Amino acid sequence: MSRFLLLVLTVSLMFCALPPDVAVAQAPALPAVDANGDIAPLTVDQLDPQERVQFAALAPGSDDARKFLYTRGFLRYSRLVVDRKLPAKDLPALPALENWDRKFLSAEEARNILDVALGLSLMAMMPANPPPLPAARAATNDLPAVDANGQSQPLTVDQLDAQERVQFNTLAAGGDDARKFLYTRGYVRFCRLVVTGALPPLQLPELPARENWDRRFLSEDEGKAIVDVALGRKIVAEMTPAPRQ
Repeated sequence: MSRFLLLVLTVSLMFCALPPDVAVAQAPALPAVDANGDIAPLTVDQLDPQERVQFAALAPGSDDARKFLYTRGFLRYSRLVVDRKLPAKDLPALPALENWDRKFLSAEEARNILDVALGLSLMAMMPANPPPLPAARAATNDLPAVDANGQSQPLTVDQLDAQERVQFNTLAAGGDDARKFLYTRGYVRFCRLVVTGALPPLQLPELPARENWDRRFLSEDEGKAIVDVALGRKIVAEMTPAPRQ
């Protein structure tokens, strides 16, 4: 036997003698995806050791147990997109609200994997020629101004309603929170117009920059049923081809 073949045989035997998780790095198991692009939940057997510890702490058959299996499964597809091992356009649909809970993600997983993957997926679905930005407009009695870049500007204090003024008065004058409050409360007004049908989704201004935005200044209903719905309608409108003339 040649020295080369002997070396190959020796290395092969060494790998065979190692535990499976050392000899060959196994890729995390992926849940199935149906024809509609919806994922199935992970099975308990597909959980990694750390996930299994977390899962064991949940009540068997509970809502949290179900959400854990869906959420951890979707995270795995998101990680593939971020690692460029799966085209962003092939990211499955986010699980339905009743099957999903971000509390089963670490802050790092949510910020650097899930949100990045969802952003890449949305970008991949956007049309090659996006619609024009909303036209700049002056402030009215109830709405903030929109600048030439299509971004909503802050409300003035005079534009706050009575309840908003009470909240605003609890914030440090001129502080970051005061600024974010004025931007956030202004933007929710545009979103409300979209949800009620008074403003076409394509005319919804751009979301304020991160440093000017804080969901703490929205009620839970405003966040889920107004802002998120309006943003979703805008995305759908931007992805929908214009009717042929």
